[in-house]
Amino acid sequence: MLAQVDAAFAGCPKPEHFTNHTHCSECARHDEFLQQTREDIVAARFIANGDPWCFCGLEGWAYHFPALARLALRKPRDDEDPFNGNLLFHLQPDRRGRDLLNHFSPSQRQAVRRLLQHLQSTRPELVEDGFTRQDLERAIPLWS
Repeated sequence: MLAQVDAAFAGCPKPEHFTNHTHCSECARHDEFLQQTREDIVAARFIANGDPWCFCGLEGWAYHFPALARLALRKPRDDEDPFNGNLLFHLQPDRRGRDLLNHFSPSQRQAVRRLLQHLQSTRPELVEDGFTRQDLERAIPLWS
């Protein structure tokens, strides 16, 4: 699964900036956090940083999507919530989903859909949560 995501997003360059970094101190802080490599994002602690993905531009999403897939599939640490619900939130049609859908290439959209289907079939604890189940059921058709 992760190899497919990596292949689909491999050519996405790292943007110079991920947010409107001059807008305010919060945007600057999130931009600084998102300057990390894909590998560093997976190891980072998101709790102290809020949700930088709300501020991240489309190119930043494409660059970091392989890291986001890894975060969604990994078991969370004891002091953090699973990331998969956060990812599903952003992939909704009424959130960033439509913008991302239009920005991502066909192979990238297919990789997102396969990731969502993989989450649905391999993470029963994810499907048990009604809010997340509803998000997953809404997101898969969007990305199909």
